[in-house]
Amino acid sequence: LEQFIQRRFDELVHGGVWINRDVVGPENKDQIVYMQLSMDDGRNTDWDKNPGSDKLPDYLKGLSTHARFLRFARDFRHDEGYHVQFEVVKRDGAQYIQLRLQDACEFMSKKEYVDNWESEMHETFCFWDIQEWKAALESRGFHVLPESHAYANPWVVANRYEGKAALFREHQGTLQRMEFPVTNMLLIGEKL
Repeated sequence: LEQFIQRRFDELVHGGVWINRDVVGPENKDQIVYMQLSMDDGRNTDWDKNPGSDKLPDYLKGLSTHARFLRFARDFRHDEGYHVQFEVVKRDGAQYIQLRLQDACEFMSKKEYVDNWESEMHETFCFWDIQEWKAALESRGFHVLPESHAYANPWVVANRYEGKAALFREHQGTLQRMEFPVTNMLLIGEKL
């Protein structure tokens, strides 16, 4: 990615602008959160079945959001040696998945990509937050314009998160619902 950024810088003339609309990770990526996922929107069994690549999309579509997370935790960057660290916990009679915010965001950003699940499980969307993106551009010589910002895409929130997932943080011994984290960014770099 740093080479990609350098190439964008090198190909621009002085005064040229690179506009990058992309996925982005949340700040406080290592924060422990509690993710509540729907168990009523599909099967909660056989999430670890291997139906074969040609049948995998339909198989995954039939899983509940909760079961799809279990499959995600097993598959995500497994070949690269990464392991999603999580624990299923009960709090106040409800079930949650306790994990790092970055891993929760990786799941939420990928959970609907069932048609190309196998390739998506190798990609990381949430490794840099907006500040890390800005620093990477600046280290390559870009001036980052102040209009650059991260945001939660309202379509993604309304169509992929609401009713499927909710995030909570612990505050003084109780769980408090969080706003959905950022999903995208608009990053504008100028070559001066």
